[in-house]
Amino acid sequence: MDGKTRRILHSFYPELKIFTWHVIPLQIGFLPYDATYMSFFLMRTNMIQALLTFGKSFWMLQADTIWRQNLFERVDVGKFKGDILLDQQGYHGTSEARKKMMNGANFYLPNKTSTKELVASWLKWQRKIYITDPDLVKMFCLRGDFDCDYLPHSTSSGWEWIYGDQTFPPIIIQMDGETGGNKEKILTKYGFWFLDSERKCVQKNVDKAVKSLENGKVPKIISKSKQRETFYLKIGEIMNRIPIFLGIIPPFMAVLLPSI
Repeated sequence: MDGKTRRILHSFYPELKIFTWHVIPLQIGFLPYDATYMSFFLMRTNMIQALLTFGKSFWMLQADTIWRQNLFERVDVGKFKGDILLDQQGYHGTSEARKKMMNGANFYLPNKTSTKELVASWLKWQRKIYITDPDLVKMFCLRGDFDCDYLPHSTSSGWEWIYGDQTFPPIIIQMDGETGGNKEKILTKYGFWFLDSERKCVQKNVDKAVKSLENGKVPKIISKSKQRETFYLKIGEIMNRIPIFLGIIPPFMAVLLPSI
């Protein structure tokens, strides 16, 4: 983490033991899929492997996720028997072609030998090939290399839920898709920014956001990033409806990226 985050955390939680790892490439701005962006994925996978090596079962959770309720109280991870518990792309109204595809923001890893093998496999790929871990895990799951479970969209959805009919509000909703460096302003427009000028939580803002989710009244903000992302998603959905692509894409991924 950066120095400012460390200072703020210590001011609120002085008992925390914080490890600071100074990695220069990760201290600068980046664009999606550039070298710095991909370095974050590699760093995350290394952290995952380290935690599993210590015998820990844990959630990997992304900070730009809005919680309507307590995820830990609503999800019994003991009911899932797979090697990994994944969030899915989209929301309940998303096309079938995008369902049971890892979104990659919020997922759970149990302390299992097969899970350690899964993570070792994707770390091995990332060290050699320019690819994100969600794309790798999608491939592993499509090929049946590992047992993949999925959180239902009623538990975890992507930002597309806001642009649907806003029914069946999820427990958590992940707000990625902003690449213009103005995420705080965009979240404020949604009603999803909860800190005051002193970085303290404003409870009335939290309550208002929860109510807007439950009542299906979240503003449908139009940003350039969201327009671009929506366009790309539509192109992908159209391609998935074309038989030649529907039949070729999953096995093609497995052939293009054979096991190392």
